[in-house]
Amino acid sequence: MKLQTFLKKNLANINIVLISIEQINNKLTTTIFGKEVKILPETNSTNDDLWKSINKDIKEGYLIIANHQLNGRGRHGNKWKSVKGQSLTFSFLITPNFKLEKIGTLSLITSVAIVESIKKISGLNCKLKWPNDVIINGKKVGGVLAESKQNYEKIYVVMGVGINVNEIEMQSDIASFATSLKLETNKEISRELLLA
Repeated sequence: MKLQTFLKKNLANINIVLISIEQINNKLTTTIFGKEVKILPETNSTNDDLWKSINKDIKEGYLIIANHQLNGRGRHGNKWKSVKGQSLTFSFLITPNFKLEKIGTLSLITSVAIVESIKKISGLNCKLKWPNDVIINGKKVGGVLAESKQNYEKIYVVMGVGINVNEIEMQSDIASFATSLKLETNKEISRELLLA
């Protein structure tokens, strides 16, 4: 029996959609970011995973994507909740050639890129809530967390991103202030296309 037939037959009732690296690579137009990609079925934190990878001689633009992130975090220790196979959670490495004091600029640039990608893919108009929240119709749909370290003269910045993409309902403790792209559009959104 072919693997594909086996998987279709035995996994038909499981509602988990995995991220496709092929779909990302087919749509990606950058020259640095996302050229090296690691996709994890599940992890505690993509930011933590990326920090652990720094000593493995990874290059700028290295990208880690999680199909399910268990302990994502935001600013001030806030928890970022993701839903398996529905949210888009990822982190990427930047090695900027400027001083640590300007790292906030990278957060803003990343947030603007998210807003533009959401608009392009879904047609939704988003707003930024300073410094790192992405808002649709008064509710949070995504956020960015920039973490930085300096090792001698080299600066490392890990940009963590979380976007509520295809959730059909928000968890009760965040439903009053959070939304997803699917809730706002009534359409399934490709996480790969949104990322690329």
